Amino acid sequence: MRLLLFPIFILLATASYAQDYVITVQKDTLFGEVEILLPDQFNEELSITVNGDKKRFKSFQVLEASADSTIYHPAKIQNKYRIVELVEGGYLSLYLYRADESYDFNTKYLLKSTTQGLIVPNIFFRKQVTDFLDDCPEVVAKLDDKTYKKNNLVQIVKDYNACLEMQTQNKFSDNVPEADKSKFELVSAIQQKLDTSKDSELNTLLNDIKQKVKTGETIPGYLISALKEQTQSMDTIKTEVDQLLEALNK
Repeated sequence: MRLLLFPIFILLATASYAQDYVITVQKDTLFGEVEILLPDQFNEELSITVNGDKKRFKSFQVLEASADSTIYHPAKIQNKYRIVELVEGGYLSLYLYRADESYDFNTKYLLKSTTQGLIVPNIFFRKQVTDFLDDCPEVVAKLDDKTYKKNNLVQIVKDYNACLEMQTQNKFSDNVPEADKSKFELVSAIQQKLDTSKDSELNTLLNDIKQKVKTGETIPGYLISALKEQTQSMDTIKTEVDQLLEALNK
């Protein structure tokens, strides 16, 4: 009997994890069956059915929704509040939206956290994207020399976000005591190699260490132990972690 119950439990847990949801602007979270409705000229809406009760929301009434494990957010594009499908997230996000009241999410849209957005153009792609991302010289250079093409948008978004993260870290490092700068830089080097969607817990731990390094505090033993434990099987950052652990233990 136990052998039968175990796989059933796993299936139920998986189904629960993948359940559709809607987060409203009031920050209420509803779980149920989400349907992205066909748009009209003025509105885009979705519905969620909870215990047989169907509720409809306009795009601007929702912070986030998930349907069949796909994430949707609201965005104002061309003077219309739309429901947009998330492809790659971050300070800069890549979305797909439905142009001309189509039901297909197939038009690409770049959106910054500042709410600045750009419909990815078919003509003059390189020029317009370069102008939009001109605060990151590394990305601009790869657009200029044609390393990036239109089909590299996901990589462009990832590299741009990494670029801004590094710029932010460099600003913080200016205020780090000279004796601790190497520790700060090692933490930053490790974070650059992490997948922010999969390694969020480790990234939070590293931010705690970084903050203590910045203020000149002694790193407590529990943080060092947690760092060892969480990185012990991560070969891609082993060199940097070993160097950081050595520096922290001095």
